[in-house]
Amino acid sequence: RRNARRLIHSPEMLWAWPLLATVTVHWSWRQKASVPVSAHCSTVLDKKVYSFGGLTPAGCTSQIRVFEGARWKTLLPTGAIPPERMHSACCALGGQIVVCGGSDVRDGSPGSLFYNDVWTFDSQTNSWTEVDAVTPLGPVSKHSITAINETTALLYNPNVGDTVFLYDSISRTFSSQKVQGVQPQLFMMSTVYCPINHVIAFVGGASATNSLSSSVFLLDLRTWTWTESRAQTESVTPRASMACLPLPVREGKTRALIFSGGISENGEKLGCADDMWILEIQASNNTHR
Repeated sequence: RRNARRLIHSPEMLWAWPLLATVTVHWSWRQKASVPVSAHCSTVLDKKVYSFGGLTPAGCTSQIRVFEGARWKTLLPTGAIPPERMHSACCALGGQIVVCGGSDVRDGSPGSLFYNDVWTFDSQTNSWTEVDAVTPLGPVSKHSITAINETTALLYNPNVGDTVFLYDSISRTFSSQKVQGVQPQLFMMSTVYCPINHVIAFVGGASATNSLSSSVFLLDLRTWTWTESRAQTESVTPRASMACLPLPVREGKTRALIFSGGISENGEKLGCADDMWILEIQASNNTHR
């Protein structure tokens, strides 16, 4: 159990622990995964958490796992499955899980692979389908894909300057969308869609030189404009590849629970952070709090 505290740094953005009077943070151990894994992607479908791929002690995997009944279960899909990979991206869309891109990097050896394929997983039939579409502009890794409505997801590729890509689950095609403002140019960012604000929040990440960040960038889907939060985030350790999910809207604010399990800085070494933060965003006349 950890003492809660509230930290307000800016009128634009709030990083906070919940107040002790309203929330007590308590971790409880549930179950080990079937195998240690990192650099995987996860999403929620039908109130269940699904996790795909990642790097294990034996190398990259193409396992898909589901957490239900307080247990992790490794599924055994029928038919074709995606090749082994890590640093792919996924989201729940149209009642299925969409997975795209990723890499199987073997210490920079000639056997390293990067992917531009798109797959969907149907939890009802326990089967994968390779979609007749590819990620725009070639293979991509350490990217993100975020559902913005029931049939559309936004793919962010840090290697592309002034464009994001929209995936339509009905036509199974990508289209490009020009954006303006200064983009993050960070890899392994965590994202959460804020429907009442019409923005996607991009949190943390790593630069091409592996420098970690605690920045918060917002992409306004009405104007397609990037904005970097002016919030002071000295108390939030720079990190990448943390997990992120939305919390119920309260008092007109979109609330996102940010918790690590990703990469953070510890002096001159990289390690895993064990702290938890809540990010609150409020929009009024295109301003964010």
